[in-house]
Formats: sequence, C-alpha cells, structure tokens
Amino acid sequence: QTYHCTAEMRSMALARLDLEIELRHAVEISAFELHFQPIVSLSNRETVGLEALVRWRKEHDVLIMPDDFIPTAEACGLMVPINTWVLREAARSAVRFHASNSQNADLYISVNVTLQQFQQLHFVTLVRDILLETGANPKWIRLELTESTAATNPSHAARTIRQLNAMGIKVSIDDFGTGYSSLSYLQTMPFDTVKIDQSFIKRHSDKSADWSFVLAMKNIADSLGMKVIVEGVE
Repeated sequence: QTYHCTAEMRSMALARLDLEIELRHAVEISAFELHFQPIVSLSNRETVGLEALVRWRKEHDVLIMPDDFIPTAEACGLMVPINTWVLREAARSAVRFHASNSQNADLYISVNVTLQQFQQLHFVTLVRDILLETGANPKWIRLELTESTAATNPSHAARTIRQLNAMGIKVSIDDFGTGYSSLSYLQTMPFDTVKIDQSFIKRHSDKSADWSFVLAMKNIADSLGMKVIVEGVE
C-alpha cells in the first residue's frame, strides 16, 4: 500500500512538472486566445461590455480552460506574463471592435487583474504603455480586482486605482461578497462597478428566492454612484 501511494504521488509530481514545462513554452509562443462573455444591460438588453476570458490553445483541436492551468501558472510565477498578454490582446481587440462597429462607442472590454500583477510597482506604467502601443482609448478598457487583491495592501490599491482613473480607466471590484466583504473598501477606493458573485444567484435561483443581499448591494452601490453587475443571471 505504501508503494502504490508513493508511486501515485511520483506520477502526480511528474504530471505537474510536464504541465509546467508545457505552460512555460505556451507563454514563450503566446499560445493563448481570448473568448468574450457579453455584459448586458437589463434595461434595454444591449451589450455594453465584454469580459475577456483567457484560454490555452494547446493544440489545434485542444483548448485548455483556465481552471486546468491557472493554478499551475500561479504556482510557478507565470501569471504576470499571461496577464500582460491578456491585457495587450484585450486592448488590440478593443481597437478592432471599435474600428468595425462605430454604433457602440462606449463598448468596453473588462480584464481580470491578478494579485501578482497588481502589486507590481510599474503596473500603471505597463497599462499606459499598452494603451500607447495599441492605440486603445482608455475608456475601452476596464480592469477587475477581486476583494482579496484590493485588501492585500489597501493603501497601494487605492493609490493605484486613482492613478488608473486619472488615465481614464475604470476599475471594478469582482466577486464581491465572497472575500473580505468590507464595505469600507467601497467608500475608500474609487471603484466604478461592483460585481456580485454568481454564488449568490445560484443560491437564490428558485422563484421564492430571498434577493435581499443583491438588492441591498444595489442600494448601497446606487448611493455611492456605482454600477452593479450580477454574475450568473443567464
């Protein structure tokens, strides 16, 4: 029994090592692509934005979902180059979208920012350089931070968000209600939008649902002049 257990552990370790080697190569050749999830206004059913979601194109007919490679990327320090690629490609995509669709001048692409990248001292400079390189209008890009990212270093987070705002980039707080859930962050940090985690929608999906949390958050956001995105309503 001990032998089988050790052999299994060795096999798992080798599999993780193989995945890391393949993922490092994928970063070198930018073997990724973006898929876009629409963000729809409930008042008029129009698409107001798109959330950029990264996928790893391992082979021509093999697409790897984030849950299967992001943990490895985080563990071996590859999230910063992957996130940089996502941000640059999102900016390029925004330029293409607006060049071919002049009717929706306010359409934006929302990009998730990881803790590892957000904590870098030159993050704001990186964002500025990407905008200059791609020619993307700052209002076409929206960045998303999770509660835990904002809470890791609140003073740094507030300062960085204000710098991004000064460039014309709006910032959303993502997965609200699943982390630290401190309402003080909504007061002290200049977020534009609150994204309520889909777990609250799945939990309250029946007809007799108690939507008190969602409605309470909407009221708070309204009082602070913030927008609300509710995940999982589809």
